[in-house]
Amino acid sequence: MLSSSSAPPAAVQLTTNWTTSWWERATLSVLVTWVAFGLAVDTRSHRESASIDSFFTRSHALAYAAGTACAVFLLFLARRRQSAGAVGQRIIGSGLESAYLGLGVYVVGGIGDLFWHVNFGIEQELKILFSPTHLLLLAAMVMLGFGPIRAAWMSTDTQTANTPRPLSGPYVTGMTKFWPVALATGMLMAVLNIFFTYASPFEQPIFTVEVPLLVSQFSSFLQVAASMGVFIHTVAFFGLMLLLARRWSLPLGSFTLAFLVVFGSMYVYFDWEVRRTAVAMLIGGVACDAVNLLLSLVRNPRHRFRALGLIAPIVFWSVYLLVTKDGKAITWSAEQWSGTIGWSGLLGLALTVVLLPPKASPRSYLD
Repeated sequence: MLSSSSAPPAAVQLTTNWTTSWWERATLSVLVTWVAFGLAVDTRSHRESASIDSFFTRSHALAYAAGTACAVFLLFLARRRQSAGAVGQRIIGSGLESAYLGLGVYVVGGIGDLFWHVNFGIEQELKILFSPTHLLLLAAMVMLGFGPIRAAWMSTDTQTANTPRPLSGPYVTGMTKFWPVALATGMLMAVLNIFFTYASPFEQPIFTVEVPLLVSQFSSFLQVAASMGVFIHTVAFFGLMLLLARRWSLPLGSFTLAFLVVFGSMYVYFDWEVRRTAVAMLIGGVACDAVNLLLSLVRNPRHRFRALGLIAPIVFWSVYLLVTKDGKAITWSAEQWSGTIGWSGLLGLALTVVLLPPKASPRSYLD
């Protein structure tokens, strides 16, 4: 029989309790948001300067400094857990697996980006968003951004005692504990918004754009392309927010904070050229929070979730239409602009079906 003196030290308890703390998730959320703004600065420099002929620029330095800061912090956490007695996968911390994997992809993408620039030159305009090494960096940024979200997903320190479970997860006490999750989600939205610039309804107001006479015969094609941009961003933005709503009952301010990050990155990326569309995005986030608050009156959580997916995108794009109109005439037909907004709601509803299967559905082979 082991004597009491041979008992392991208290620090070794980390081998069984390896959830992340709130401050770890909050710090990582701030650092990954820096990554999004570094991307905005770097992409803007590619767009505006045709004279860039070197990989070693100030904008690249800012972007890669953000990734380096994430790497230093994640390695610090791993070393701290290891020193406390954690072994194996527990050194990483529950939920942070994607962040560490993203860190590795970021290193590979950064080295690949250097070789790409040396051999193929510096990308300009649309090529920025399709460069293979840039897409590799996009994947890394998404994995890093999901780190604090997954870590919070696996944690229980956002739980309020004796409260009903809305879907699969607990209510949260409010933005005091939840803001790191909303901030990291905003980072993901900002990164996707930049990489989908070629289909972005935020580069210019789409419903009031005036088509030159010489290309008027292509106006229908341009409107369809703009509608597809609305659909892409609906899936990107509300897919992420509905994923959070699938796990938590979102506190007031969740949509606003997430869209605030995108709002800020747009000003960095486009400067003041997109003032109306950026403001429309921010006000749309506030409106979605209002929708979420009103839907809290719905007692059935599954019905509330479906309604959020349907109504929030419709409200968001309706606000976009009203703000970007700003006294100008809507150049789209009533059927086109109303149908585009209506389709966004149907897409949001479809996302809830994907994220929330039937209540009595059997376990799949993946479970």
